[in-house]
Amino acid sequence: MMQSRGVISYPAGNPLGNFERTDSFSVELWFYQTTMKSGSLVGHMGPSPLLRGWLCQSWTGRNLGLSLCSDNGGPNYLNVRTASSIFPFNTWTHAVFTYNGTSLPTGVKIYVNGTSRTLSTVGNSLTGTILNSEPVWIGYSHPYGGFPGRIDEVVIYDRVLAAAEVTQRYNAGVGTETLFGTAYLQYHLNESSGTVVPDSSGNLRHGVTVGSPSWIAGKINNCLQLNGSSQYVQA
Repeated sequence: MMQSRGVISYPAGNPLGNFERTDSFSVELWFYQTTMKSGSLVGHMGPSPLLRGWLCQSWTGRNLGLSLCSDNGGPNYLNVRTASSIFPFNTWTHAVFTYNGTSLPTGVKIYVNGTSRTLSTVGNSLTGTILNSEPVWIGYSHPYGGFPGRIDEVVIYDRVLAAAEVTQRYNAGVGTETLFGTAYLQYHLNESSGTVVPDSSGNLRHGVTVGSPSWIAGKINNCLQLNGSSQYVQA
């Protein structure tokens, strides 16, 4: 069943991905982690001390997490992680993070290779705004820095991706098939050179590479190889 697209209106000049804690959104990507290091997959989170914003992250224990933060020291944040190790190193993994705008752990789902995973709540005190003036980063974000490995086929949605859609995206064509509805931002990362990362969603939310990451063969066509520190995409 086709899902309708959510509609979120932001003032002109507002940063990309500036979702409020009452907004629904989803993040999808393929990743290939090469070393044991906590790293930011896709994020829109500000620097210390507040760490305001949201972040999709891989942890050293080979689990994944989604954080939404108003004030890290408050504490005023929501932090949910997979309850066990759920991905191997040096292998492509499909991940989808969804959040339904309730500010509650029950509003978060994390899918790995098409399957919803059991989650563990690390923090559940989110009541304040998560809006900030930061860009969207792919392969980097405050406070955990860069992701060590490859990232491919990044999609941000301004709605909750349904379980059937996640299954379809993983199984029916490993990310190449047509989306249900439209996307807020979609980076195929199929370029072979240059610094421009085109947005295929039609919304003209293009990004740029920082730190000269390598364009190499990916899960689907090409992808970006990141060094885990100074290389990422900024939008």
